[in-house]
Amino acid sequence: MSKITFSLVGGQPFPVYAQALDSKPDILVLFYSKQTERYALNVERCLKQKLPHLVVQQVETDANDLKKSYRTFAANANVWLKPENEITVNLSGGTKPWSMQLLNIFGGKENAKCVFIDQNHYIWDMATYERHRFNHDDISLDDKFALYGVKGIQRTNINDYDDQDFIAIRQIEKLYQFNRNALREITKKINDDDKQGIKSGLYTEAGCSVERVGENEFSCTFEHHRSHDITTQLVSSPNACRLMLNTGWFELKVAEIISHWPSAGQVWTNTSINYYNNPNTVNEIDIIVETYQDKLLFVECKTHVHDSTDIDKFNDVTKSYVGLGGKRIFVTYNPMTGLPNDKCEVLEIPRFSTLSIRNGTQVFYDSLDKYMDTINAR
Repeated sequence: MSKITFSLVGGQPFPVYAQALDSKPDILVLFYSKQTERYALNVERCLKQKLPHLVVQQVETDANDLKKSYRTFAANANVWLKPENEITVNLSGGTKPWSMQLLNIFGGKENAKCVFIDQNHYIWDMATYERHRFNHDDISLDDKFALYGVKGIQRTNINDYDDQDFIAIRQIEKLYQFNRNALREITKKINDDDKQGIKSGLYTEAGCSVERVGENEFSCTFEHHRSHDITTQLVSSPNACRLMLNTGWFELKVAEIISHWPSAGQVWTNTSINYYNNPNTVNEIDIIVETYQDKLLFVECKTHVHDSTDIDKFNDVTKSYVGLGGKRIFVTYNPMTGLPNDKCEVLEIPRFSTLSIRNGTQVFYDSLDKYMDTINAR
């Protein structure tokens, strides 16, 4: 007897991968179209690392000609649909007509069952409507990204920061509150020097100054833009440079807040994505959260959104990697307004501000829980 799984491969490879790990077949037959061939190849490569003895057969079919696709499905069914074999048909991917065709071929057969994985990662038996959740403990973040052709992602776990780093983000936030424009201009200058290997210097702007006295040490004196009060901060920590430049302090502040969310598992910052056969960074994501529900939450952090195209870029990136079960939110310092807010509304991207979160952290966590349980539109 052989255990055979037929899977339809569409633009969401994770359900194909997860169901195969769950049922551990002897033979996996992947039906794909020209448009989804790369996902079928990614699924096979990833599964072979977990199930080295798995035999994978790739079968191309036509997404536009239903007569051709039906003949392809029927021919493969005739090869494997024998009394001694145990057949599982995964209907989670591909097109709706493909699913209907396979259901027509295999439905009602004693030794075959059709299954479907929903966005909450339950595997449903489509005959009995019984369900179970697959064991996701063995699926890493790298595994999930590899299904989309990503070679690996560089990232920093929030647990890798130390106490001095978290003190530093509060010090830098104080500077931001005193004069955010001056801080932005000064850090631009420091960033330019940093790229040239210059690790020291005095930088001034509008009554504010930052002296870089070491690679990760900054002596700061800021005058408040309205009250003209003065604050002095010695920002020194293992990651002070990363936190000072490119609003890294704000990303870590948001990551720290989310790390206390009861549903949060691993929280990753500074993620850089590279594809196979491409050594250059393709995309960057501020924060990725692996939740205990085995869903990914992507978080974009900006103190202020100056350009609404930032929303489009974030939406495009997340659509490429999170799949239908993944989620994304936008977090700013002050509440988002104007066109960026309207664009998030249209794209159904929840947005939060750290000023609002500070006054109701539990409300923020409750909102995240509710959002993670919703079903994304296809």
